[in-house]
Amino acid sequence: REIAWLSEGTMGQGTSRAVSVSLGWILLSLLGAGVTLSKPMDDLTYKKGQEIMLKVNSLTSTQTQVPLDYYHLPVCLEASGPRMRQQTLGEFLAGTKLQSSPYKISGMVDTTCEKLCQIQLNKGQASNLQRRIHQGYRNNWELGDMPSAVIMSDGEGSPRRFGGGFPIGFVDPLDEETAYVFNHVNMEVLYEDLGNNYYRIVQFAVEPLSVKHSYTDPGYEWNDGSTEGLRKPLATCFRSQPLRPSSILQHQVVKPNEAILYTYSVEWETAHDGTHWSNRWETYLTENHTFRYKALWQSIAKSLVGLLSLSVVVLRILMTNLRRKKEEDKPWKLLHGDVFRLPVQNSTLLCVFLGSGVQLAVSLFLLLVLAIFKVASQAKTGSIIEGGLVMYSIASVLAGYVSARMHKTLFKPATASRRNQCTRLAAILVPVVVFGAFMFLQAWLCSSRSTACVPPLEVLILVGIWSCVQVPLVYLGAYMGFRKNCGKFPTRTLTTPRVIPQSNFSPQLMAGAAGLAPFAALYLQVHFLMPSLWLYQYYTAFGVALITMSIALGTSALVAIALVYRQLNAENYQWWWFSFMVGGSCGVWMFLVAILWFPRLEAQMALTFALYFGYMVLISFGVFLVFGSLSFLASLWFVMKLYSTIEDDTSDSTSAFDSGQL
Repeated sequence: REIAWLSEGTMGQGTSRAVSVSLGWILLSLLGAGVTLSKPMDDLTYKKGQEIMLKVNSLTSTQTQVPLDYYHLPVCLEASGPRMRQQTLGEFLAGTKLQSSPYKISGMVDTTCEKLCQIQLNKGQASNLQRRIHQGYRNNWELGDMPSAVIMSDGEGSPRRFGGGFPIGFVDPLDEETAYVFNHVNMEVLYEDLGNNYYRIVQFAVEPLSVKHSYTDPGYEWNDGSTEGLRKPLATCFRSQPLRPSSILQHQVVKPNEAILYTYSVEWETAHDGTHWSNRWETYLTENHTFRYKALWQSIAKSLVGLLSLSVVVLRILMTNLRRKKEEDKPWKLLHGDVFRLPVQNSTLLCVFLGSGVQLAVSLFLLLVLAIFKVASQAKTGSIIEGGLVMYSIASVLAGYVSARMHKTLFKPATASRRNQCTRLAAILVPVVVFGAFMFLQAWLCSSRSTACVPPLEVLILVGIWSCVQVPLVYLGAYMGFRKNCGKFPTRTLTTPRVIPQSNFSPQLMAGAAGLAPFAALYLQVHFLMPSLWLYQYYTAFGVALITMSIALGTSALVAIALVYRQLNAENYQWWWFSFMVGGSCGVWMFLVAILWFPRLEAQMALTFALYFGYMVLISFGVFLVFGSLSFLASLWFVMKLYSTIEDDTSDSTSAFDSGQL
């Protein structure tokens, strides 16, 4: 329905009651959405000999970007079937699916060459497993709350990688048609001893191996229907010592009618390298302290130099022009009767983009603050997504307020239909675009039976957050924005528009090239962030990201001011959309870099193209809104300040505020 108080400027008793109900929904919805951010962790203190559940997560691949259920492959099952852990909204959106596994692990008790089960591959299972190995799928396990690092068995010190899980198999380098499965895992568990046989797990690593198992009895073949094979000794794996890569004579090939015997070993070690329970995540999040913070700080220093240089240029412009020297004739002064003439096209859309950009900027800033204080972290699966939803919902009030203030400034007086149109667009435009793209990709993911397919109930929760939280907050912000007295422009607008002279430089090309300056400040952050988004690696430089984003936004604002000043001196008063595009073009450069980065995924499926470019278009659109909004606000402040220094001699002309043409 049309909201009457948006046009009347007053709030009746019925409307007040409606807003009170909406605020109640807002508080309850935000409490429900944010409860997982402060959700207490499970009891992760164990006693010696206590059985610990090894949880298996979704299979992931950088080549397909389509996570799959772990039990989608022919692997060992529990007798009672896998049990799925209750998940949060953020975990569903992240595509995770934690389930129980048949691996039996006892606390502080080493296990060597334990048999799990044997699977006889039929034609379909063999084809499926071969295809997933060729697509580069990887296992993601958890013990306690620690994800599995992978021990690279290359004979060079066995380095560890802490992000992205470990592969399910490998392809023969001499014959690409032949695939081998990792059917044995050596698990290494580091723990912190608490005394009295109590401990906590601080690191968990897996060394995957492929071995064609055989029994000491040459003629013995294990019948899958019996348990005799679990008791028979193996000739390829001994109870006295863990299996090592150097002792493997033949790998386990994947082909129809092949019997695959799955085995595992567990080795417990006390942490002696300074790793404790309090800092256990630092090794994972920094890839064992190999993250290149030095390069990021050097990039920040260079960006600061550029920002200071631009600041000097803009300060010089202001100091030169803010002096009231009427005798000086400058080209920009000739536009005093046209500089505040409204943009010819899409004025309401400009207001909506401005409000949405401010909303995104504030929610991103708040999310980075949460990440810096580790309230939202990659150590808590889905917490960053949930934190982003909560912050974006809270910032919805700014979308309504900024859009309404700008709309009232431009259109005075404005009809009720114009005000309602602006408010509705502020509430639905960006969320509907994002949700529409999300649902299109979801339909494709669900048809592929991916764990990234969000259940219908969680989709309804997203719709509820939008309808019960974001929309009421937008309308509340619009109510406050329309009630606020709008400022007046320092000069009046003439009835007849001034003819804009021809320019040697295209404003569109100039605006597009200008986005390269703020993007240059962001580039190194993008270089580190893309692997976290698409290669399942950890990202921890949130403090550096906040500083870099602030520098890039400052650079965008100063570049916009300098170019708007140049355009005014060229006697071109159409600076409204131009100033927005100067900063917004940073999103175009973001998308161009995304196109160049895409080959790293080695994509093999059409769905991968759709997922990558679909989400990168949305991210680039968000960058467009954030940087465009700040550039516009900075330019508006500059133009208001600049023209406040001259006396208005257009008292006989028609005011832009009272002109019927608007």
